[in-house]
Amino acid sequence: VTKWDAFTLYKEQMFQKTSPASSPWIAINANNKMIARLSALRFLLNQTEYEKKKLLKPLTWSKKINNYKVNLEGVEFNNLDYDQYMILTKYTDDVEKMKIASIDIGTNAIKSKIFKTTPTSIEFIEGMRSPIRLGSEVFNEGKLSQEKLDQVISTIKSYESIFQKNKIDRYEIVATSAFRDTSNSEDARRYVETAINHPLRVISGLEEAQLIRFHPKSNTGKNKIFVDLGGGSTEFFLRDSKGIEIRSFQLGAVRNMLSKDKKEEWIRLEKWLETIKPRKKLIGIGGNIRSFLQAHDKKELSVKELNKKIKEFSKLSTQEKIFKYKFSPDRADVIDHALHIFKFISEHLMVETITSTRWGVSDSIGVKLFHEIYSNKINIS
Repeated sequence: VTKWDAFTLYKEQMFQKTSPASSPWIAINANNKMIARLSALRFLLNQTEYEKKKLLKPLTWSKKINNYKVNLEGVEFNNLDYDQYMILTKYTDDVEKMKIASIDIGTNAIKSKIFKTTPTSIEFIEGMRSPIRLGSEVFNEGKLSQEKLDQVISTIKSYESIFQKNKIDRYEIVATSAFRDTSNSEDARRYVETAINHPLRVISGLEEAQLIRFHPKSNTGKNKIFVDLGGGSTEFFLRDSKGIEIRSFQLGAVRNMLSKDKKEEWIRLEKWLETIKPRKKLIGIGGNIRSFLQAHDKKELSVKELNKKIKEFSKLSTQEKIFKYKFSPDRADVIDHALHIFKFISEHLMVETITSTRWGVSDSIGVKLFHEIYSNKINIS
């Protein structure tokens, strides 16, 4: 046995005995010292939670470093650059693949999304929506009944059966405004959690707003604002030279439809909007603004056009909206109240255009879970 072999043996033993799952050794290819140092920094950044975080991919200059490999049907391809590696991984089982999911228990509906992931990508596959309006009980009666909670449990279990068929065992469930505001919030959470045998997290309005940072375009563009208008609350996310600013207000489509919105909350919203105006573009999150734009075959509207169409739209009855635009009943009865909030925000912010995105809480939760799963499995070469 040579000294080199002995050294290697002791080195491997040292790694095995000093690399627990909670604090493992991370191997970095150090053939190129500059890349090795930058890779170490990139790994630490991916491991650490911080504002404006995003999963860092190889920069342009490092993509052409031939240090990737894949195994395709028994044939190993070595010395690949990043672009070659990404093309070949589509045709191989060599890369770890996992399906994950998220469930958002909202005020007007329960929604779930399924994603396909690898260590370097996440792709939306399928979405589900169940129109269970928790807000009606919470805002009218003050609390969620056992009957309504049993509906929630039944819905989640139906989603879980779909997860099982898709071999999904990693998913996260969150609840928002209705669960926050019900007087039996903790008892309700515990009741559902015990029945489904899976953690259920009730998130605050500000955490809901902060989740918007996972939107793929939250880092791009200037002078824009994201507005997530739900059934029970409205969340804001904006990024400017001062950093990120988030807000949450107790104003929502279902809450306002039931006349449970408070004048003080409108005043609080108006005062804050005055401090951040003007904003050139508003990106609306939620089914109401998306459905409204789709109904008019528009991806974007000027505020002048928006106000004109809202006025015309409000003249239609709920049944007419259902018949003319094929809206679901739980969309048709609340959409006017949602549009009133968007109109108020747009006018006070002096917004020029308003658009929408299919993004929602369930998307953000899915991407957040993706980061949590793969942050310990990032392969730095």
